[in-house]
Formats: sequence, C-alpha cells, structure tokens
Amino acid sequence: MPVKHASIESAFASDARTSACAIGERLLAALRAEPVLDVNLERAPIRGFQGTSGYAAFFFALWQATGEERYRAAALAQATSAIQLGDVPEAGVLAGMAGLRGALAYARALDARFDAVIAQCDAYIARLAPERDARPQTYADYDLLYGWSGIRLATSLEGPRSPDRFSDHLVWLLESDERWCCRHELRAEDPPEHCIGLAHGVPGILSALALTLPEFDVRTRRAMASACAELVTRSTQRRGLITWARNWETPEPERFRAVWCYGTAGVATSLLECAVALDDPALRAFAIEAFDSMLDVDRDVWNMGGLGLCHGTAGNAIMLFNAARLAGESRYHDAAVALLATTIGALRENEYRHVTLGFDTQPYDALGTLNGIAGIGLALLTVSGLASDRWTRLHGIGYREAV
Repeated sequence: MPVKHASIESAFASDARTSACAIGERLLAALRAEPVLDVNLERAPIRGFQGTSGYAAFFFALWQATGEERYRAAALAQATSAIQLGDVPEAGVLAGMAGLRGALAYARALDARFDAVIAQCDAYIARLAPERDARPQTYADYDLLYGWSGIRLATSLEGPRSPDRFSDHLVWLLESDERWCCRHELRAEDPPEHCIGLAHGVPGILSALALTLPEFDVRTRRAMASACAELVTRSTQRRGLITWARNWETPEPERFRAVWCYGTAGVATSLLECAVALDDPALRAFAIEAFDSMLDVDRDVWNMGGLGLCHGTAGNAIMLFNAARLAGESRYHDAAVALLATTIGALRENEYRHVTLGFDTQPYDALGTLNGIAGIGLALLTVSGLASDRWTRLHGIGYREAV
C-alpha cells in the first residue's frame, strides 16, 4: 500500500472538502434553475450517471464527507427525480438505467427503499441483455458509457458476482478481434475500426470482466490474456510516454494521449486490473512501466483536455490513486494528490466553473460527472478519503475484492 504523509493528507483533505462544498453549492443553485435539454445530458432530468443520478451520487458523497443534512436532502431529491422519470430509458450508464442502478447502489444508505428499486432496475436491464452471437453495430453497443461493459459494471457495484448474459457476451467478443470491430458512434460514415481506448474499446471490456467475475474459467482466462497481450503489442512510445493510438487503423501520432478515455492512463489501468485478476506478474510489470512513463514526462505530453474525469486532471488522479493501491507505489498516490491540488487551484480561479468542449465540440460550462464539476467533486472526496470510492467502478476503475 502507498505510504501517506499525515500532515500532507490532512491539508489536502481540508482543501478537498472545502472545494467539494463549493461545487455542491454551485450545483444546488444550478439545479434550481429551469431544466433545459442539452446535447451534453446535464441540465435536464435523466436517469443516467451523466446527469440526475450522478448528481445524487455526488451529493451522497458530500454528505458522507460533511454530515450536512442539506446535502443528504439534495442526494435524495436527485435520486427520487431519477427514479420517478416516466420515459422508456436506455440501458447504459451515461444516460440510462444502469446509471441509475449504479448511483442507487452507491448511495443505498440514503433510503432502505432503494433496494427494491435496484431490483427493478436489474430486472429491466436483464431483459436488454444481448442475444447470443449478436455483433455490435457501433462501440456504444458494448462500451463503458453506453453499452454492455458499463452495464455489467453497474450491476456488479457491490462486488464480483456470477456470470450473466452480459459477461458471457463480453468474453465472446474478446475471442475474435472482428467481433468488436465496428463503426464509431459519431463517425458513422467511416469504416469499422478496432477501438483501443478504455472508454469505448477493448480495454473497457477487459476491466468489466476483471472487476466483476468471481473467478475465471479456462475460456475466459484465455480470451482476456490474449486481448491483454495484443494491447501490449500495440503500445508505442511518444516523447518518452508508453501509449496507444485511438484504434488499430489510424495511428494519429498527434493525438496520442494519457487520459481515461484514450491512451496511457486508461489502458494501463485496464491492464493492471487484469494483471491482478489473472495473477500475471509480467503484465503487472508492463502496466507499472506504462504508469511510470507518465510520471517521467512533462504533463503536457499527456495531452489532457481540462479538469474532468474523461480526459482531464481529475480522471488521471483517480487512475493514479487506484494504481497506487493495486501496485503499492507511493509516488502514484502523491501524483494523484498533486493533480487534484492543481485542479482545486484552477477551480478557485474560475469560481468553480469548468468550461470544456461538449459532445457537439462547442464549449460549455460543465456540471456533470464525465467532464464537469460533479465528477471533479467525486474525485476530490475519493482521493482525500472522505467518501467511498465505489462509484469509480462505473468508469472501469477499481480493485478486486474478496468474493
């Protein structure tokens, strides 16, 4: 386990709590405004973790950290709003039923009645499991944000559980590279591609299996090991950084990154989780080498895009925090704290606003969990030890618990 310095930890925890409370007050004011449906799924009631359910999880974490009743009330209000929506929801984490299920499982201490709703969510999700040998049409069918990998994680937030149609299908996808080769959701006119980012590609499948299965039969072990070996082979070095392209087909050297959605941090997180799950020392050593390469280069080489979880400082902090726990490397923990200290400074300068690019490539004031201040607040409370880290599993970030 990483060595922590009590005085540094205490100072950081205090700053993290103060900043998370400031984020909470901004969100309380913003969420009182008239709901507006926007392309980024943040300002209108939705079941998913990007909006209403994610806000419930953040306010629950803030209540854990502070004990203040208004944050508990806010968490319960957001959860209730998500539960009571009358539309037919999607299944995935970002905007669908899996996001609600994950948030309720994270915040179940709020209300004993959540258990019944979680069971209803599970029943609904089970009906949407893929048919045998169903090929994905786009990455959104199987990825962490919209698809089967995220759904498996959301329905296993309490820990590893027995295989189901989702996990069985993920293993089937791994057994042939062509099964998970499909079109990009936002570039339907382009040819199919092999995506190798954690958010949308095969690393997300691997993390979903590594974190949710209680044991690995011969078939599953073989499929996971083969996919991990392929990822190691597909790695490259850019300016001292061990990293990965967005996909196999288009190397795009100018877009190599070290963030959650694509590149070093996300892929190394998946490989390290698989190394622990499969007890593979060589894979563990390579994943650690990739994380080490991040800390051995300037941050500008990481090609981050702001402060959020998806491709910013908060996301990298969460992954380094998790890697410190998995690998026992104290400098990963120190780097996570340093990243979040930078994040706190930037937030204060901007009055706790985070302006970033949305799904439509336009700048916007981000509130949600993926790129916005709610996700940043969750990261602050988690790394400082003020709130449970279980929500990180919805992003394919976690460690195996005893079954």
